[in-house]
Amino acid sequence: MNNNSTDRFQQKKVLIVNLHSAQNLGDLAILEQTTKLLHIKYPESDFVLMSTYPTSWRNQTRNICVPSLSEILKSENLIGFSIINFINLVIRIVVIKSFTIRSTYNKKLNQLISTIANSDIVYSAGGGNFYTNSRLGIDFIINCLTIIIAGKLGKPIIMLPQSFGPVQTRWQKKLLKKTISYVDLVYARENLSYDFLINIGVSKRKIKILPDLALSIENDVSKKVYKEPLTIGLSIIDRHAQNKMFTRQNDYENAIIRFVEQLVKQRNAKFILIVQCDGPTSDQNDIIVSEKILSKLSFEDDHVKLAKGIRDLNEFSKIVNELDVLISTRMHTGIIGLVNRVPTILIGYQPKAEGLFHLLDLDEYHIAIDNVTSEFLLNRFNKILENYATYVKKIEMRISKISSEIKKEILNPR
Repeated sequence: MNNNSTDRFQQKKVLIVNLHSAQNLGDLAILEQTTKLLHIKYPESDFVLMSTYPTSWRNQTRNICVPSLSEILKSENLIGFSIINFINLVIRIVVIKSFTIRSTYNKKLNQLISTIANSDIVYSAGGGNFYTNSRLGIDFIINCLTIIIAGKLGKPIIMLPQSFGPVQTRWQKKLLKKTISYVDLVYARENLSYDFLINIGVSKRKIKILPDLALSIENDVSKKVYKEPLTIGLSIIDRHAQNKMFTRQNDYENAIIRFVEQLVKQRNAKFILIVQCDGPTSDQNDIIVSEKILSKLSFEDDHVKLAKGIRDLNEFSKIVNELDVLISTRMHTGIIGLVNRVPTILIGYQPKAEGLFHLLDLDEYHIAIDNVTSEFLLNRFNKILENYATYVKKIEMRISKISSEIKKEILNPR
């Protein structure tokens, strides 16, 4: 991608698409860093956020928030909107020439297309948008269609750091490859995503590896040392509610319960159950599963507390910064832990988690959710305590380097 030296001094209309919900503090962390860096790159520019849940963002930003293609279809009821009309829309966007996109049979779609047409540059929001657990993958299709519309309207497009894959079918791979054919630059946030894109036929010239933007969050962190009694953070999800093919939810929860009980008994440890995401749908509401775990832990005092209703990134970081160790299933709770120099064990439910910890040279502190046991958690927890200063020094060095790389690349892409 050619870098114009005057680019950062030009006022632009910047559109960020494929945002989900600010009820996920991970998405909020990514967007805060995105807008912070892009405001430096494009000072005095206008920013528009296109989101599935625009109302959630209006409480968190001064930028204009508009409905995404996903929100439009859902608000009009995808089935009521009719599958025939939806298929027609897909064909019009993917197959037919660009000038036909500008006029549709739907007022809201016309407004969405006008928003894209009036932008100067389009960024696809960082995060895990381009994967699917199903053979249909409606959200996956819609995210792809949004990029294709921008491409057919001739907009410069940059896909900010995110994970790609897995997908379930050959046609999904073809759709993603076609989507990226319209994109100027794609940032894969770890090697597994990079390899996935290469395997589906995306040109290496379009892809760069750049870690998750939340890793560039700056915090005033004092030197980290642990003290007894330990304060340990936990983030827990209901993976079965998100993906019915996952059948080990009870095993996963029981492993966490046994781990907590052992450390309360052995070390008088204190735990904080951290809710990163409380919606917008019940399968994404970590309060439900966290309260379930809490109800099964029958301690007479305050050894285990629930941290919910966290309002913003500052409060999120403040809670995490008080921890001695973090065991996280939500990847971005783990990232907030790492930028606060908190030694972290990551329980991964998608390849993005494995890829992140490989990038950070922390492979031994990652475990797939399918394989998690209380024995593994206790073993790695003890290893952290034995090597606490080394772990803290490693993440200090890696995070500092990655943060510099992110800022340099976003502000001055080579």
